[in-house]
Amino acid sequence: MELPARQTCDSLLNAYFLRVHWFSLVVYEPKFRARYNKIVDTGLACSTDHGFLLLLVMLLILGSWYTSKLDRHEDQPQDYLDTMRDDFLRLVREKFMDLMDEDSLEFVQLCELLGSFYLYHGRPRSSFSILGAATKTAQAIGLHREPEGPHTFEDAEERKRVWWTIYTWDRSVRTAPVWKVHC
Repeated sequence: MELPARQTCDSLLNAYFLRVHWFSLVVYEPKFRARYNKIVDTGLACSTDHGFLLLLVMLLILGSWYTSKLDRHEDQPQDYLDTMRDDFLRLVREKFMDLMDEDSLEFVQLCELLGSFYLYHGRPRSSFSILGAATKTAQAIGLHREPEGPHTFEDAEERKRVWWTIYTWDRSVRTAPVWKVHC
């Protein structure tokens, strides 16, 4: 997959971390940015970066949604951002099931972000299913427990943030009313 120019990616990630991240701490920013910078600086990603790249695309989707007119550069007209967001959302949908088989932290993060995106953008049934997959996968990979063996502060912090974000979403979405529209 080809990412937009570095300036565009940086701008969209900044929009995500400014406008979305504060209520959904599912990504540990310092760790994410370090990995992002390494991939963008070198222009190289490994097959093991598959989950991270889909997570990056999801952050770009959310960043593009929440980018205001004041934040945009000349090379980011609204129709460009809309097209990019639609293309990236299509990519995430296409690759979603492949990532599900990996039982990875990135899959849980992607589920939380995609599920919340769908919840706020008119697809509550899809949202409930995806957020449910996030909860079950998080439990399957043991995010609700202390990790065994040695681990870095960043890894522990990321696991903790992901688990509590997923847990909170699962509890709040489960009790939210589902509005039915009759035509």
